[in-house]
Amino acid sequence: MKYLIALVLCIFAPTALANSVTICKDDQLLISSDSVQIISKDHETVKLSLDCDLNISPNSKVVVKNHGRRIVEDRSIMIEVDDKRSRCEVQKIV
Repeated sequence: MKYLIALVLCIFAPTALANSVTICKDDQLLISSDSVQIISKDHETVKLSLDCDLNISPNSKVVVKNHGRRIVEDRSIMIEVDDKRSRCEVQKIV
């Protein structure tokens, strides 16, 4: 039953809360210099616009860190690019 509730929350969180998104363990992240795209296993896509200008190359090691699985507009997330940390504010979730 717990897994069903978690699955329902992962599926409906992006649409239920327009200014936040919940990341699930099976989601993929596509990261560019100023945005993060979250692609769920059923191919739903959510884009996070960031206030950062990250220096990312095709060979960069990128890690996105957040306290918990929920990302909220107008709050910061930590992104490490090749061991250099940047605190990026999530400006918009689409």
